[in-house]
Amino acid sequence: MAAPQFDVGILAEKKIQAEQYAAALGGGAMRDGYIEVARSPLGRAVIIWGWGHVDRLEEPRDEGEEFRDWRSKVWPHINARPRVLPSDDPKCKRQIAAAKKLLPQCAMVIGASDPDREGETIWRHFLELTGARPRAVKRMICAESNPGPQRAAFIALKDPDQYYGRFVAGRARSVIDLWEGTNHTVACSVFLRPGDLGKGYWPMGRVKGAVLGILHRRHVEIRDFREVAYFEILAEVRVRAGTVTLRHAPSAEERLTDRAAALALAEAARGIAEPLAVEQKPVETPPPKLFSKTSFLTKAGARWGWSGDKSAEILQGLYQDKGLITYPRSELTVVASSDVEKAPRIMEQLRVLGEPFRSAIDRLDGRLTVRRSVVNDRQVAEASHTAIIPTDVPADGLRLTEDEAKAYRLIAQRYVAAFMPSAQGLRTTVSMVPRSGPCRDRLFRAAGTVETESGWRVLFGAEDGEADEEGGETDRLTPVADGETGTVSAARLEDKRTRPPVPYTETSILEAMLEVHRLVPPDKEHLREILKSSKGVGTPATRETVIKELIASQLVERGRARGKGTPPIDLSGQGIMLVEALLPIVPELVQPETTALLEMDLDRIERARDSRGADRLAEQVLEDARERILRQFEAIRANGRPPELSGSRPAAPGQRTFVAAIAERLGLALPPERLAAMSAGEASAFIDEHKARFEECAGRGGNGRSRSSRSTGPARGGQRRDEPSGGRRRSSGTRRP
Repeated sequence: MAAPQFDVGILAEKKIQAEQYAAALGGGAMRDGYIEVARSPLGRAVIIWGWGHVDRLEEPRDEGEEFRDWRSKVWPHINARPRVLPSDDPKCKRQIAAAKKLLPQCAMVIGASDPDREGETIWRHFLELTGARPRAVKRMICAESNPGPQRAAFIALKDPDQYYGRFVAGRARSVIDLWEGTNHTVACSVFLRPGDLGKGYWPMGRVKGAVLGILHRRHVEIRDFREVAYFEILAEVRVRAGTVTLRHAPSAEERLTDRAAALALAEAARGIAEPLAVEQKPVETPPPKLFSKTSFLTKAGARWGWSGDKSAEILQGLYQDKGLITYPRSELTVVASSDVEKAPRIMEQLRVLGEPFRSAIDRLDGRLTVRRSVVNDRQVAEASHTAIIPTDVPADGLRLTEDEAKAYRLIAQRYVAAFMPSAQGLRTTVSMVPRSGPCRDRLFRAAGTVETESGWRVLFGAEDGEADEEGGETDRLTPVADGETGTVSAARLEDKRTRPPVPYTETSILEAMLEVHRLVPPDKEHLREILKSSKGVGTPATRETVIKELIASQLVERGRARGKGTPPIDLSGQGIMLVEALLPIVPELVQPETTALLEMDLDRIERARDSRGADRLAEQVLEDARERILRQFEAIRANGRPPELSGSRPAAPGQRTFVAAIAERLGLALPPERLAAMSAGEASAFIDEHKARFEECAGRGGNGRSRSSRSTGPARGGQRRDEPSGGRRRSSGTRRP
């Protein structure tokens, strides 16, 4: 056998990762599909990268033509041992070809993808596709993108058997996603989707179903909302130092909904003289958490109206093109202790951002406040990447777009604030409870906080909104002594109305997917506690992609943006039909807690003590999934009926938006509850009746109908119906044919 030409071959997950590794190992030369490092601590090395996954699992379309007929008796179909096949992407095929050529020339192969479940699956499948049989295989584990820790990790290589559980869990997840995506898409498209919707199909998968369920819950809450008018009493109370305003705001169950009764109470409050109870206690407000991908996308959407795609693209540019931030697809909000060592150097680079950064960094003077909520080596070791933070690359001289500069500044603010002292304040509560008369035992109260030490807040101006979001009430109160008698000199009513739940946006739903335990009903409190430790629905890398795919499939639609916020999203008419057809038959398909529980099963596989234990657990999880999917398919086949496309189905969000615009323009009385309960047929009739007058008033002429009103029924699918696909494992569910 010929002597190997290279000492090591390194399999990286991405090209930028390969470039970082080359820099950490002393620098290398870019070749066709790989980087050659002539001299490294490991000897002569080649670094070959993938494009994320370079593989896919064998899908029904690979097994035979009969699977292209969705009504054939071959369905449902479970392939218990799907093969690992090369990705259809030409870029991936080129990298596989490079690896096939080079790895047989290497004495040792090092798996150096991300140190998480998915990364473990990626490098092992990459190696499997090459057919190489290296003499030795090692694993490089590093969650950081800095040269020092990466170089140290290459010197301290690990036995890959230590991480076998991660691979088995990642593989099990991919297989289950394939089974779910193919079988549930076929079942929903064949047995539930009305034929006169056209030749499209209804994609369904593990994460897609969960998201549809989350959106449906909010849709029902908004649809069933009934506005309630109520009143609160504001009492002006004279004290020695002036006047303090106390509010009587009963709980939701005891609200004052009768105006006459509320007025009588306000009248009775005048002249009351009672001792005031004053409570004061120091409060400490820690800085907001560092950014994960989900929290950044949510914040950017709320502050600037950015879509998830736009925020993700800007983050990727700051990371890949500019090198200013760490890896942006992070699920953590903490960093490693080694990152703290670099913090003073990074902060010096951030001085170029001007005020208030310079003043804040001067105030720190190198004395960092290190919190467990910010620095957690254990969490970093278990995940693939740290929180999104600035790197030590200077921003001065780099050409940043306006949006890139805004995003970088926001990340830098959170970073510097994380190491600053907490904000200190004095929380004061003033209360009065009359002991007699009509207002007896009713609580009148005021509360406010006086800031004594600004701490991290010096970094955030009023326009940032960060201080208000994190700090609660900041009303300043007239000084009052505990036990001092106060006299009500005046009292008035304040009109209030209950507000409907806020629709999700493309970014706010990402947070709901992450914190799925908050959506569990109160009667399942035990399940809620379990799910608090889960990773939620989907992954940071794929959540916004799932939303985008649901919009493209016409199951979800965007509404009209208001102000600077991102547009709301809601189920389309088709989405409502699909979810409400599934709920009576297989509700677990659209329950977000279902997919979170699967993630917890995968975590148990990952934590198995040895390879035998991991394989045994994986077999059980796969068998449970197989039985469940077959049972669900048969339940849909036996009980599913396509809904009739009639005027009785609910109006789509776009229809309701156009109806509301017409009513507002023409001054027509349209109570909110009537709009919420309007059917598609009623909405269509309303639009047809008033459209001409609306267009005349708007001065638009011609058709003039807004985009949201182009269809008064479900959008007809224009997709080609083809065989179902297991989809990419980075986006659960199915890939569009």
